[in-house]
Amino acid sequence: MKFDILILAAGFGSRLKSFTRQKPKALVEYKSKKLIEIQLSHIDKKYIHQVIVVTGYKSSILENYLKNKFFGLKFIFVKNLNFKKNSSGQSFFYAYKFIKTHQYIHLNCDCIFSKKHISNLLFSNFNNVISVRNDIKLTHRSENAEVYQNKIKKMTLEKNQRAKYRAFGVAKISKKEMLKNIDLYKNLNESEKFEINYFSLIRKNIESGSIYNILKSNKYNLTEINTQVDKKKSKILC
Repeated sequence: MKFDILILAAGFGSRLKSFTRQKPKALVEYKSKKLIEIQLSHIDKKYIHQVIVVTGYKSSILENYLKNKFFGLKFIFVKNLNFKKNSSGQSFFYAYKFIKTHQYIHLNCDCIFSKKHISNLLFSNFNNVISVRNDIKLTHRSENAEVYQNKIKKMTLEKNQRAKYRAFGVAKISKKEMLKNIDLYKNLNESEKFEINYFSLIRKNIESGSIYNILKSNKYNLTEINTQVDKKKSKILC
């Protein structure tokens, strides 16, 4: 089975600004490898149908790098011309029509993972799976998940006693659920469309009954490089 891979890579990466003045966040290096290089090199190419990349900040640098580095892969580049103002929900809206496979792999460009983790995600028996960790301190504004029998009962941006897991932007999502997320997006007002991130759409649909299973991971197999501190302290095996 082959999957479309969607990578959201339009933003500034402002919390990594000492590294992103001359390049997009996806090209920030971790252990001498670029973040997006780690992502794509850890997915077995025989399971990739195509790679859809939403670009914005310094888009031409990222596009040229990918075409030269991974010339064996089929890329579709979708420009988010509003990247200075909008969020990942609108980035996804620009790209969703290019997704053709029954399930796709959703990646935020600042999340990196081991080969073991992404293989477990690809071959999970469940249609909708979100990567999580419970060995990490939960905070307000992170995607905190309440889980029962390996299913997400609720996702919240608030820290509470029931939420034991943090959700990451590494997921497998069915086309059916993707379209439910898009329908929800289309019903927002124009201001909300600019502000909402994609996982907020998932969060709202979980509240309405959508079922997402979790894929548990740890600091050696899944992390997010969102700040300079993350870059220094991460222990993922590359």
